[in-house]
Amino acid sequence: MNIEKFDRLSLQEFQRFLNRKFAEIEEQTGVKLKLGNISHSDKTFSSKLEGVLANGKNGTELDKENYIANCTRYGLKKEDFGKKVLLQGRTYTICGLNTARSKYNVRIKDQSGKISLATVDTVKRAMI
Repeated sequence: MNIEKFDRLSLQEFQRFLNRKFAEIEEQTGVKLKLGNISHSDKTFSSKLEGVLANGKNGTELDKENYIANCTRYGLKKEDFGKKVLLQGRTYTICGLNTARSKYNVRIKDQSGKISLATVDTVKRAMI
């Protein structure tokens, strides 16, 4: 891979490359790495890198642990993890919390596996 300028497409490809490398690092060290949102210009980009001790757990298990530990702060229940929500005619599954966000902090996953963020109120109203 040879990147000549940073744009949306090149950064998506670069992020996929990094995620493959992060999986190798996790396997070797037990540390799960996650790259946050990326901002960029043609020549530079920046992002937050988060590391979590995986202790042999996969991403879904870590997301569930984080959800259970924090859900009551947002008025959600432990049992809500994995529940379905219907938004704009599409079905999503509650798959975690983004505690660093102040408003759009509920992670929801569509049927293709794409993760989106929603507000707590939106998710509560849309639970099936």
